[in-house]
Amino acid sequence: MADPVDPILRKVTLNEIRQDPVVKRHVIGLIFCGAAFLLDIGMSFSPMFWYYDVDVVESVSTTKISVGLWKGCIKIEIQDQEPTSRCYEHDSEDFPFSTLAGGSSKGAQLARMLGVTQLFQCLGLILIAISIVSTFLKLFKWRESSLLTPLGAVHAFWGAVTFIGSAGAFGTGVKVLNTPSEDYTENLHFSFAFAVICGCLSLAGSLTFLIAAKTTSGPTTEIKLEDKNSEDVES
Repeated sequence: MADPVDPILRKVTLNEIRQDPVVKRHVIGLIFCGAAFLLDIGMSFSPMFWYYDVDVVESVSTTKISVGLWKGCIKIEIQDQEPTSRCYEHDSEDFPFSTLAGGSSKGAQLARMLGVTQLFQCLGLILIAISIVSTFLKLFKWRESSLLTPLGAVHAFWGAVTFIGSAGAFGTGVKVLNTPSEDYTENLHFSFAFAVICGCLSLAGSLTFLIAAKTTSGPTTEIKLEDKNSEDVES
């Protein structure tokens, strides 16, 4: 009788997740990191709401400024007129923050902080993606590997650092604009907050992977696997 061909991917059953603490912790960590990855793309990396400000002038005109990682937009609404909206790249002289900084050294410092924010966000997504792939391979392909879990934990940790660091860099850049009469950091918006949330989710995933690395498999699952192997031999 020919030897059975190993499947490309292993199955993970609900019963196995319930009974095997190692599998359970890997699944929980995978959920944490997956949520961090998807939330960051949807709520921080792509949207135009790291900074949002509305300036109303005596109910005659309203100016809305929204800034994202890659560009900033200004929308002006004047009473009895069609609203106008324009978007600018970060290196444009008409970029909202460049206008607020007045083209001074503040503008150059802010531009550097925006660049750091972009870098940290990109690195964070790459690191979390590596962590997710490592955990996926651990669960569905190479269950016996002792390297994939620490690999996932380390990358999830540094993903958390870069996500939170991106929020810190952006907040530092906006703080440069502050004047004695106005605090621009009050206008930091939900994309800024979600960068921190994604960092916390990534950190939770990293800690879960570390706990999984120090946990031994449950006896119930091991017995079932041995019984299955013996049945295959007999057949």
